[in-house]
Amino acid sequence: MARPTDPERLPTTPTPALPLCCAGGALAWALLCLGLSVCASDARLKGSPDDPRAFEVRLRDRAGSGPPVAAFRPYALAVLFEGRGQEAGQHLGAWLLQALPARPDGLVSSPQFERLTAAADALTVLHLLQETTLPGRLASERTGQGASGADGGYGGGVGGGAGGGAGGRLDRNGDGLPGVHGKPGQPGVGGIRGAGGAKGWDGGRSSGTPSASRSRRVQPSTTEAFGWLLGSSERLDLFLGTLRPEDNIVAASHVVQELMAHAPEALDRWYNLVLALALVCDSAPHAGVQPGDRDVPGTPAEAAELFDYFRDLYASRDAGIAYDELSPAELAMVVGPALPLTELQWARENVRGSSGKWGRTFFAVPYDNGSLRAGCVWQHGPYTLERIRRYGGVCVDQAYYAACTARAVGIPAVLFRGQGIRGQHAWIGYMKRPGEWGDAGRYVYDRYMSGTAIDPQTGLECTDHDLELGCAVAQRSERRAAARKCYRLALVLRDLGRTEAALCLAAEATAREPLLCPAWALQADLLEQARRPADRLALLEREAGALRCFPDAAAAVQKRRADALVALGRGDEATALLRRLENRMGHERDDLARYAGFEQVGQMRRAGDMAGARRKLEEILGDNRDEGMKVVQIVEEYLALTRETDQTKEAARFLDGYLTSMTRRYADELMPMDKGAFLKLLRQAYENAHDSDGVRRLDKRIEAAGEH
Repeated sequence: MARPTDPERLPTTPTPALPLCCAGGALAWALLCLGLSVCASDARLKGSPDDPRAFEVRLRDRAGSGPPVAAFRPYALAVLFEGRGQEAGQHLGAWLLQALPARPDGLVSSPQFERLTAAADALTVLHLLQETTLPGRLASERTGQGASGADGGYGGGVGGGAGGGAGGRLDRNGDGLPGVHGKPGQPGVGGIRGAGGAKGWDGGRSSGTPSASRSRRVQPSTTEAFGWLLGSSERLDLFLGTLRPEDNIVAASHVVQELMAHAPEALDRWYNLVLALALVCDSAPHAGVQPGDRDVPGTPAEAAELFDYFRDLYASRDAGIAYDELSPAELAMVVGPALPLTELQWARENVRGSSGKWGRTFFAVPYDNGSLRAGCVWQHGPYTLERIRRYGGVCVDQAYYAACTARAVGIPAVLFRGQGIRGQHAWIGYMKRPGEWGDAGRYVYDRYMSGTAIDPQTGLECTDHDLELGCAVAQRSERRAAARKCYRLALVLRDLGRTEAALCLAAEATAREPLLCPAWALQADLLEQARRPADRLALLEREAGALRCFPDAAAAVQKRRADALVALGRGDEATALLRRLENRMGHERDDLARYAGFEQVGQMRRAGDMAGARRKLEEILGDNRDEGMKVVQIVEEYLALTRETDQTKEAARFLDGYLTSMTRRYADELMPMDKGAFLKLLRQAYENAHDSDGVRRLDKRIEAAGEH
């Protein structure tokens, strides 16, 4: 909870951001079509081709070119509503295979390319709604196994896998080192992703594609909702691009059905808003930007109330960002997590400011030193925006107020949290104008290298650096749209067993859009399955080069390169690669330098060199003396390693000097609740070493520090 001495004189560092998206494998996000922000067609789907059976006759006619491109999507919906999804999937898959050109590298230039991509999207709809399966992986997914998290599958943005940081500690089983404070299926604070899985739609765990439900997704009560959601090719593209593996599409369809009954004549104009509400309100409300120990009074607004509020806001001149400039993913950062309607109304009536200068609202909340001394506990009654502005608060209250008031006037905003030199802190990221994000409260002195936010659509954590890459991929262009088409078709061909064709199309996707991480991950997975390690290693090198402007993503790729080198018996090259990464990051990105160092520790552990692993962690601690409270996590890992490898006496000797020095150095800078943090860690070191005299001495020092 770092407190500035003079907010106007302390510079802030920018938060590149948004839109929020989950990741898969190594940053293989479902970002395929984000940012399209189309105005959906006014024509509501009435069903299908005149006769789905006639469509199938044309599919089976090998002498012809196949059905019209525009007929594939309505055909998929029609057979779903008839309950013939499985049969239709076989027809589409068979047609797609026979329509492929003989040479895989001729796919994109084939006159059938548009039909092939339309057929792939139709198959995606069938699988997404769990009515059909394909050979290979999709058959296993029906049993709830899911596809590989490295490349994902159909659901959730069409195959952006669902991996994430697998925990907040070094992996002592030798499986690598995830980001700090990560959870299965979530990214770590450091922005480096492990190999966790996302929650499947049936409540199980999957490694990529959501696991299949035993019941049909298209029920009579949701037929109209799905027909409306997927009522044009533009809507289908937007829906697939916005969906995440964690979304509950059945619950989302019920939200849409509710809104169709609530405002049937208004929905077509507000497709993006409806989709955002459906995917935010498909589960129980979560805390989102709300500080964990603060209880907001009142009941969160329902979907219909939120629709009315934001429709009226965006139809007026009061909105901070024009509705037509926002994609559904960006609107999700406006409508969710739901606040009480009274809070939204208060903010709209009482808070003024332009989107370009919304950061000023962070400093409109006076800093409350009394709350800081009390351990940052809220002491002013009901936790409302009005009381926050009246009584003030600490950084998390300032960020909460700024984020909520921004959202109340239609500006996407996110509350970030991160660890800095003086401890934990919170700041705000907000859209200044379409395509440009700013922040407020991210103070340079404290060196907040990475911050985490809560994705309002999924409730999962995502880092600001993930969001920077997402923002870049979301920029609209014909080239990116073509890349996404290639990638979606590649996924279908992979599952139809056409590996070479899938590989060619995924390569074409990354050639058109080098930042399309899922397409890189798909290529790597296919090469690994084909047992072509040298080609996979060369691919990873090209991917790292393509992502060089995004250090977190590039570092994750370099980690995979190091793993590939080790698998080839080239461990020395892997160590040298990680050492170069560590040196290159240096002081500029201390979190990534630590990450590269941790990877080296992992290699030493796997090789049985426990003393070397301990010494490497001591080296990392020495390199981070200037990072204050950021070293706490490193010390915790050091204590765990030395305890598990019977090096506790060495650890106690090293930490006695190191932590005593850190205590003296930062005595006047840490937050009150962190004053004894270094001494408590030293006490743990003595306890691990069974040094009872040392423990007693530390108890007295900790007690004395608490009195001051």
